[in-house]
Amino acid sequence: MNLVYNNKFLEIYFEMEKSLIVFQWEKITEEASEEDFKEWNRNLVKMVEVYRPKFILSINIYYFFIINVELQEWSVKNIFEKFQAYGVKKLAMIESDDFISQISLEQFVDEGEELLLTKYFVEKEDAMKWFEK
Repeated sequence: MNLVYNNKFLEIYFEMEKSLIVFQWEKITEEASEEDFKEWNRNLVKMVEVYRPKFILSINIYYFFIINVELQEWSVKNIFEKFQAYGVKKLAMIESDDFISQISLEQFVDEGEELLLTKYFVEKEDAMKWFEK
């Protein structure tokens, strides 16, 4: 897996053989602002546009940012529609250790659920098996 992007909030890896992009989140997301959220998501979309993966694995164990309703709505147009347009077929989410953040992530994904097949997992291995189905 090759590191293709990083900042203080996340690292993004690409694995060409599996047509897979991996988002690895950092604990510092709990300190992020709404503008940070929009900026990192613009970068996620940019990486998906460049690499055109079929699959995205978001490892949210340390994702602690709370996504409010306005950002959830912003995400449909600015993230999920673009992921779909760039050929993403499945999004696997490894659950956050923080209950509130996990609920926030689920609501966030629910907004774009009709655009992208999404499933939640505790273990990365289970997500990888799901991609192969």
